[in-house]
Amino acid sequence: MKTSTLAAGAVALAIAALGVIQPASASPGLVAPALGHYGDQVTKVTYGYNNRVPLPRVFWSLKQKGFSNFRNVKWLPWAYVITASGYRGYPVRVTVNAYNGHIIDVDRIGPPSFYYGGSKGYGWKY
Repeated sequence: MKTSTLAAGAVALAIAALGVIQPASASPGLVAPALGHYGDQVTKVTYGYNNRVPLPRVFWSLKQKGFSNFRNVKWLPWAYVITASGYRGYPVRVTVNAYNGHIIDVDRIGPPSFYYGGSKGYGWKY
């Protein structure tokens, strides 16, 4: 009985010496990886110029959301303002966050093709 306990202790010391298993006291600062909302690991994506999302990536994202015919890109310090056609074909001004690619605002531009709300008109009819 005593020899098996000694043998098990010797095996445990040999494994610990190899670095495969470490005692709890030997690893004081283990840091868990960052986890997202659903428990998946979060990967921070960095881009080339000042960590701004590149315009081709922004255009691809907007195209997936139904926008087309991109023109007149204005660079602001924190955003891109892009003139495009909306998914129904109307001209729109899309403001996109330059650092994460999220759409901040979409405004229709140009004269309205028709109004609703009587002869005075109360705004756009989408």
